[in-house]
Amino acid sequence: MALLKSAPSNLPEYDDAAQAYDKFVKPCIVDIHRVGAHYAVSSLFKAYPKKSKIYSFDVVSEHFEAFAAGKHSLAIGKAKLTSEVTLEEETIAFAVLHLGEPHLFGGVRQFGNNEDFEVMRNEIVQAFQKSRVHEAVVLIDKHFGSHNYSFWHLFKDDQKKILNMVLSQAMSTLEVSFRQIYENNYAILQAMKELSLEPPKALRFTGDYTVGLDLERIIQREDIDLRELRQIADSINNLSVEIDHVRLNHMVEIRINDMMERLSTQPDDTLLMKSIIQYIRAIKEVQLSPDLWRAQNLAFLIRKRNDITQITPGSQEQDTREWLDLMAELFRELNIKVTEDAALPMIEVS
Repeated sequence: MALLKSAPSNLPEYDDAAQAYDKFVKPCIVDIHRVGAHYAVSSLFKAYPKKSKIYSFDVVSEHFEAFAAGKHSLAIGKAKLTSEVTLEEETIAFAVLHLGEPHLFGGVRQFGNNEDFEVMRNEIVQAFQKSRVHEAVVLIDKHFGSHNYSFWHLFKDDQKKILNMVLSQAMSTLEVSFRQIYENNYAILQAMKELSLEPPKALRFTGDYTVGLDLERIIQREDIDLRELRQIADSINNLSVEIDHVRLNHMVEIRINDMMERLSTQPDDTLLMKSIIQYIRAIKEVQLSPDLWRAQNLAFLIRKRNDITQITPGSQEQDTREWLDLMAELFRELNIKVTEDAALPMIEVS
C-alpha cells in the first residue's frame, strides 16, 4: 500500500494508486465468508444441488429449508465451503429474508454446533411463519451479530439476474394495470381521435405500451395470427397509437433474415417460402417497414442457384410451377422486379 501511495493517479478524483486500490480492488476480493454470503442470498432465488461450485469454491449443502409467506421468503441452512486454491474449509450457517423487490436481509457466520443451529432455526422460522417479519429481522441480528449481508453482497452477475427477475415481476404487474386502463378507455381514445383531440399523455401512453407489447409478441411467434395482426392494425389506425418503429422494424428484420437464411439452405421447402411471404404481408398490415436488403440479396442468390428457364412436362411439373410462382410472389413482397434475359434474371430492387 505504501508503494501504491507513491504512484500518483492520472485521474484527479483519486490522489494515488492506493486510493484506487481501496475503491476498486478491495471490494472485489472474494474470501470464503463472501462466498458463503453469496451462496446464502442467492439460494433464495435458485435451487442449488447437494454439491455445487461457486467460482473456485466447492460448496456442499448440509441443511437447507425455504419458506414463503406472501411476497416474503426465508432461506435457512448450513453448508461446507472449500477453496480449490488454498484448500481452506469452513462450515457456515445462514438465514436470509427476502422482503420483496431487491430488499434482502440476512446473516452468515461460522457454524457452531447443532444445538445452537436448531435454536437459531426454530426462533427465526417460528417468527416468520407467524408473519412477524420485523421480529425475524431482529432475531437474525441477534444470532448473527455484525455478520449481516444484503443484496449488495452478491456477485455482480447474480445482482443483475435477481434485479431482472424482480423487474420482470414488476413489469407483469404494470402490464395488467396498463391493459385494464387501455381497454376501459378504448372508446374515449377512439372518440378523441375522430374529433382530432389530443388525449392526455398518461392515457395515450397506456395505449402505446399495450399495443406495442402485443405487436412485439405477435411478430416473435413462429406462426403469425393474421386476425390478431389486423386487430392491432385497427387499433393503430383508430387510436393514432404510436409504436416503436425502430425497435420493431429491427426485430422483424432479424426474423425475416433468419427465415431467408434457412430458405437458402433448403430452397425446395415451399412451406417455409409460404411462411416468409405470409410474414412479410402481415407486418405491412401494421405499418412496419424493415430494411430488407439482406433478404433481397438472399432471394436473388436462391433464384440464381436454382434458375429454371423452362418447365419439362412430367411428374415434377406441378412442383416446379408452384416453386416458380412462390418465388415470383416472394420477389414481389420483397419489392424486387424481375425481367428475364437469357438464362439469368435481371433484378431491380425498389
